[in-house]
Amino acid sequence: MSTSGIAVSKYDEMCEAATAARKSWIAREGRCRQYMATFLQGLITYCGIPRDQVTLMRWDKDQQLYREPDGDNQKYQVPGAIEYDAEGDYWHLSVAITLTPRGSFPRQWVSFVLCVSEADDGKPMARVSLIGQLRQIDFADPQQCNALYDFIVDSTKRSFREGQKSAKAIGFAVGS
Repeated sequence: MSTSGIAVSKYDEMCEAATAARKSWIAREGRCRQYMATFLQGLITYCGIPRDQVTLMRWDKDQQLYREPDGDNQKYQVPGAIEYDAEGDYWHLSVAITLTPRGSFPRQWVSFVLCVSEADDGKPMARVSLIGQLRQIDFADPQQCNALYDFIVDSTKRSFREGQKSAKAIGFAVGS
């Protein structure tokens, strides 16, 4: 019986289940993309980062690294940069922040990976780095968000103070 009270075949039941699962997946993906956009916007605003100093990079499966888009003057936005990892059940992208004023050389930068997902109960999860546990976060709670942003700031400063070895251990890359 369907919800309308009309008898349905087993095939119809399978089709309904497949349609419901697909709709659920699309809704979850949309929420996770929004979590990522919220995460990034909050970081940029909290830290006062000029938007033109932020570059999003997408995972290149063939090269096994994060890459900027091909072509001059092109930049990814969240929808173009975000990638789903089916094995880990999370969405991720890399953020590179240029830390020298425009036109200054050598350019110094930091990059790190942001990951988001959703717990079984529908609550957002986040992580900075590809390694470690995703942790529940309430993006509407400034205290929780600011603690995560401060972790990124502190990790960046530590990476420059202690060098590449320390940076890689926490999933950050620094360079000039």
